[in-house]
Amino acid sequence: MNGVACAKRAHANSRFSPCTSHAHHASRLTPHASRHTRRQVKAEHVVPGIRSLLADLEGELSQLEASVTPTWSGLVEPLERISDLLGRTWGVVGHLKAVKDSEELRKAVDEVQPEKVKLGLRLAQSEPVYKAFKALREGPAWSTLTEAQRRVVEGELRDATLSGVGLTGEAKERFNAIQQELAQVREGLGLKFRV
Repeated sequence: MNGVACAKRAHANSRFSPCTSHAHHASRLTPHASRHTRRQVKAEHVVPGIRSLLADLEGELSQLEASVTPTWSGLVEPLERISDLLGRTWGVVGHLKAVKDSEELRKAVDEVQPEKVKLGLRLAQSEPVYKAFKALREGPAWSTLTEAQRRVVEGELRDATLSGVGLTGEAKERFNAIQQELAQVREGLGLKFRV
Protein backbone atom coordinates (compact mmCIF):
# COMPACT_ATOMS: atom_id res chain seq x y z
CA MET A 1 0.00 0.00 0.00
CA ASN A 2 1.45 3.37 -0.90
CA GLY A 3 1.70 6.25 1.57
CA VAL A 4 -1.17 8.20 -0.01
CA ALA A 5 -3.60 5.29 0.24
CA CYS A 6 -2.37 4.58 3.73
CA ALA A 7 -2.90 8.20 4.71
CA LYS A 8 -6.46 8.14 3.40
CA ARG A 9 -7.20 4.96 5.35
CA ALA A 10 -5.56 6.44 8.44
CA HIS A 11 -7.66 9.56 8.02
CA ALA A 12 -10.84 7.54 7.72
CA ASN A 13 -10.10 5.65 10.93
CA SER A 14 -7.25 7.34 12.78
CA ARG A 15 -7.70 5.34 15.98
CA PHE A 16 -7.22 1.96 14.32
CA SER A 17 -5.03 2.56 11.31
CA PRO A 18 -4.22 -0.78 9.61
CA CYS A 19 -1.08 0.66 8.03
CA THR A 20 2.23 -0.79 9.11
CA SER A 21 5.96 -0.08 8.87
CA HIS A 22 7.14 2.82 6.70
CA ALA A 23 3.75 3.46 5.14
CA HIS A 24 2.30 3.87 8.63
CA HIS A 25 4.94 6.48 9.47
CA ALA A 26 4.22 8.31 6.23
CA SER A 27 0.51 8.33 7.03
CA ARG A 28 1.19 10.18 10.27
CA LEU A 29 3.06 12.90 8.41
CA THR A 30 0.65 13.52 5.56
CA PRO A 31 -1.72 16.45 5.68
CA HIS A 32 -4.58 13.95 5.17
CA ALA A 33 -4.00 12.48 8.61
CA SER A 34 -6.31 13.53 11.38
CA ARG A 35 -5.19 16.08 13.95
CA HIS A 36 -5.07 13.29 16.51
CA THR A 37 -2.73 11.27 14.30
CA ARG A 38 -0.50 14.27 13.50
CA ARG A 39 -0.22 15.08 17.23
CA GLN A 40 1.34 11.66 17.67
CA VAL A 41 4.14 12.35 15.18
CA LYS A 42 7.56 11.93 16.73
CA ALA A 43 11.09 12.41 15.47
CA GLU A 44 11.37 8.66 14.90
CA HIS A 45 8.57 8.85 12.30
CA VAL A 46 10.28 11.46 10.13
CA VAL A 47 12.95 9.41 8.36
CA PRO A 48 10.86 6.34 7.49
CA GLY A 49 7.77 8.44 6.78
CA ILE A 50 9.49 10.91 4.47
CA ARG A 51 11.44 8.17 2.71
CA SER A 52 8.27 6.20 2.10
CA LEU A 53 6.52 9.29 0.77
CA LEU A 54 9.48 10.21 -1.44
CA ALA A 55 9.55 6.71 -2.92
CA ASP A 56 5.82 6.91 -3.68
CA LEU A 57 6.15 10.37 -5.23
CA GLU A 58 9.19 9.30 -7.29
CA GLY A 59 7.05 6.50 -8.70
CA GLU A 60 4.18 8.88 -9.44
CA LEU A 61 6.55 11.29 -11.16
CA SER A 62 8.05 8.49 -13.25
CA GLN A 63 4.55 7.45 -14.32
CA LEU A 64 3.66 11.04 -15.16
CA GLU A 65 6.86 11.50 -17.20
CA ALA A 66 6.18 8.30 -19.12
CA SER A 67 2.58 9.13 -20.00
CA VAL A 68 2.27 12.91 -19.75
CA THR A 69 -0.18 14.63 -22.08
CA PRO A 70 -0.08 18.38 -22.70
CA THR A 71 -3.50 19.06 -21.18
CA TRP A 72 -4.58 20.55 -17.88
CA SER A 73 -5.85 17.21 -16.58
CA GLY A 74 -2.97 15.19 -18.04
CA LEU A 75 -0.19 17.46 -16.80
CA VAL A 76 -1.05 20.16 -14.30
CA GLU A 77 -3.41 18.21 -12.06
CA PRO A 78 -1.13 15.17 -11.49
CA LEU A 79 1.91 17.42 -11.06
CA GLU A 80 0.01 19.54 -8.56
CA ARG A 81 -0.95 16.43 -6.55
CA ILE A 82 2.71 15.41 -6.32
CA SER A 83 3.98 18.89 -5.43
CA ASP A 84 1.18 19.56 -2.98
CA LEU A 85 1.63 16.32 -1.07
CA LEU A 86 5.39 16.85 -0.87
CA GLY A 87 5.06 20.45 0.29
CA ARG A 88 2.28 19.87 2.78
CA THR A 89 3.92 16.79 4.29
CA TRP A 90 7.22 18.61 4.65
CA GLY A 91 5.20 21.39 6.26
CA VAL A 92 4.05 18.93 8.94
CA VAL A 93 7.71 18.17 9.65
CA GLY A 94 8.51 21.90 9.77
CA HIS A 95 5.64 22.48 12.18
CA LEU A 96 6.87 19.66 14.37
CA LYS A 97 10.30 21.29 14.47
CA ALA A 98 8.73 24.61 15.43
CA VAL A 99 6.78 23.17 18.35
CA LYS A 100 8.82 20.15 19.49
CA ASP A 101 12.38 20.83 18.41
CA SER A 102 14.94 18.32 19.65
CA GLU A 103 18.35 16.99 18.73
CA GLU A 104 16.76 13.75 17.49
CA LEU A 105 14.35 15.67 15.25
CA ARG A 106 17.11 17.89 13.84
CA LYS A 107 19.15 14.79 12.98
CA ALA A 108 16.13 13.19 11.30
CA VAL A 109 15.45 16.30 9.23
CA ASP A 110 19.13 16.62 8.31
CA GLU A 111 19.10 13.00 7.16
CA VAL A 112 16.13 13.27 4.79
CA GLN A 113 16.33 16.88 3.67
CA PRO A 114 18.85 16.16 0.87
CA GLU A 115 16.53 13.45 -0.46
CA LYS A 116 13.57 15.84 -0.33
CA VAL A 117 15.57 18.53 -2.14
CA LYS A 118 16.66 15.96 -4.74
CA LEU A 119 13.03 15.10 -5.52
CA GLY A 120 12.15 18.79 -5.65
CA LEU A 121 14.92 19.33 -8.18
CA ARG A 122 13.79 16.33 -10.20
CA LEU A 123 10.28 17.78 -10.30
CA ALA A 124 11.57 21.21 -11.32
CA GLN A 125 14.04 19.89 -13.90
CA SER A 126 11.90 17.20 -15.51
CA GLU A 127 12.35 17.51 -19.27
CA PRO A 128 9.19 15.53 -20.15
CA VAL A 129 7.14 17.79 -17.87
CA TYR A 130 8.80 20.93 -19.26
CA LYS A 131 8.22 19.81 -22.85
CA ALA A 132 4.58 19.04 -22.04
CA PHE A 133 4.13 22.54 -20.57
CA LYS A 134 5.63 24.02 -23.74
CA ALA A 135 3.37 21.85 -25.90
CA LEU A 136 0.36 22.91 -23.83
CA ARG A 137 1.23 26.58 -24.34
CA GLU A 138 1.82 26.13 -28.06
CA GLY A 139 -1.00 23.65 -28.77
CA PRO A 140 -4.75 23.77 -29.31
CA ALA A 141 -5.57 23.18 -25.63
CA TRP A 142 -4.13 26.64 -24.83
CA SER A 143 -7.25 28.37 -26.11
CA THR A 144 -9.43 26.34 -23.74
CA LEU A 145 -7.56 27.45 -20.62
CA THR A 146 -8.74 30.25 -18.39
CA GLU A 147 -6.54 33.27 -17.78
CA ALA A 148 -5.60 31.88 -14.36
CA GLN A 149 -4.67 28.51 -15.86
CA ARG A 150 -2.52 30.23 -18.49
CA ARG A 151 -0.68 32.11 -15.73
CA VAL A 152 -0.02 28.79 -13.99
CA VAL A 153 1.44 27.31 -17.18
CA GLU A 154 3.59 30.40 -17.82
CA GLY A 155 4.76 30.32 -14.20
CA GLU A 156 5.69 26.64 -14.44
CA LEU A 157 7.71 27.28 -17.59
CA ARG A 158 9.50 30.22 -15.95
CA ASP A 159 10.16 28.24 -12.75
CA ALA A 160 11.54 25.28 -14.67
CA THR A 161 13.95 27.57 -16.51
CA LEU A 162 15.04 29.21 -13.26
CA SER A 163 15.40 25.77 -11.66
CA GLY A 164 17.89 24.62 -14.28
CA VAL A 165 15.80 22.48 -16.62
CA GLY A 166 18.03 23.54 -19.52
CA LEU A 167 21.30 22.75 -17.75
CA THR A 168 23.33 19.62 -18.51
CA GLY A 169 26.49 17.95 -17.31
CA GLU A 170 28.72 19.81 -14.87
CA ALA A 171 26.57 22.95 -14.90
CA LYS A 172 23.54 20.95 -13.76
CA GLU A 173 25.56 19.10 -11.11
CA ARG A 174 26.91 22.39 -9.76
CA PHE A 175 23.47 24.02 -9.76
CA ASN A 176 22.00 21.07 -7.84
CA ALA A 177 24.89 21.07 -5.35
CA ILE A 178 24.28 24.78 -4.71
CA GLN A 179 20.57 24.08 -4.14
CA GLN A 180 21.48 21.42 -1.57
CA GLU A 181 23.83 23.86 0.17
CA LEU A 182 21.16 26.56 0.21
CA ALA A 183 18.67 24.15 1.79
CA GLN A 184 21.19 23.38 4.54
CA VAL A 185 21.86 27.07 5.13
CA ARG A 186 18.14 27.85 5.33
CA GLU A 187 17.68 25.01 7.80
CA GLY A 188 20.64 26.25 9.87
CA LEU A 189 19.32 29.81 9.95
CA GLY A 190 15.97 28.56 11.16
CA LEU A 191 17.69 26.88 14.07
CA LYS A 192 19.79 29.92 14.99
CA PHE A 193 16.80 32.18 15.37
CA ARG A 194 14.89 29.73 17.55
CA VAL A 195 15.63 30.09 21.24
